[in-house]
Amino acid sequence: SSLDAHFLPEYKNSMDDARHAIVFFDEETLKQKNRELTVEEVQDVFGPHVQVINQPGSLQQLVHSLITTQPTVLLLMSSGTFGGISWEF
Repeated sequence: SSLDAHFLPEYKNSMDDARHAIVFFDEETLKQKNRELTVEEVQDVFGPHVQVINQPGSLQQLVHSLITTQPTVLLLMSSGTFGGISWEF
């Protein structure tokens, strides 16, 4: 609900200290809420060091590669289901 073009600036600098920062948004969920965002809009707010993903499969692949190649502390925060991803690896 807070991933809205008008609220996005509130997130500025929020992930500056993360080693690998990712923002995911599900375009289908936004469509259901009559909202639209682009990867570019999100990237502009969070900055070039944050990877922006809008496809559930791409997020799942990236997270899987991170946790299987190095010791990882992973924090996932959502008000939804990450596009219906099954997190069993």
